[in-house]
Amino acid sequence: MKTWRERISEARERGTFTSEERTLACSWMTCAVGEQRERFPEFIKYSNTVDGAPKDWDLCILGASCGAPDTGFAHAVNKNMFDYADRLLDRIEDRVLQIKRELL
Repeated sequence: MKTWRERISEARERGTFTSEERTLACSWMTCAVGEQRERFPEFIKYSNTVDGAPKDWDLCILGASCGAPDTGFAHAVNKNMFDYADRLLDRIEDRVLQIKRELL
């Protein structure tokens, strides 16, 4: 499966994200936060709520819509905001590293 870095790069070249990528970006399991959770399941925990959002509020805000529907990664993908998606991906990865350091 492609990483979000690869998907963003390819979308930038095409000029748009695909409908599949938009769908993937809108699910906590397959968005940029979900990608990090797959890599570091011991550090990234999800809530048991209906939407299954991350327990970490910063990741929730960076990833999608927890209180800020027009600012997160899913929004950037849906609006073909390639640079913004890259910046959010950087911030998500940085936050994961910060969580990891705090827990070790």
